[in-house]
Amino acid sequence: MHGLDEINLSFSASSLWGLKFVLASLMFGVALELSPRDFTRVIKAPKSAVVGLVCRFLLLPAATFVLVQIARRPRVLHWECS
Repeated sequence: MHGLDEINLSFSASSLWGLKFVLASLMFGVALELSPRDFTRVIKAPKSAVVGLVCRFLLLPAATFVLVQIARRPRVLHWECS
C-alpha cells in the first residue's frame, strides 16, 4: 500500500501548542456569537438540542464504527508526540 498508508505525523511540543491555540481561538470565536436569547430558546424548546446531542454522541459514532467495520481498512495514520 502506498500514499496515505505510509504517512507518519510527528508533532513537536511547540507545534502542538500552536494547534491548541488555534483551536481555542476558533472555539472562543464561535462562543462570542452566542447570546442569552439562544440559551432561553433551548430551554423553552429543548427537543432540537436533545436530538442534536443524541446524534452527535450516539448516532454518528455508531455509524462511523459500522462503516469502519464494513471497510475493514488497516490503520492509516500514525503519529508521535516528541
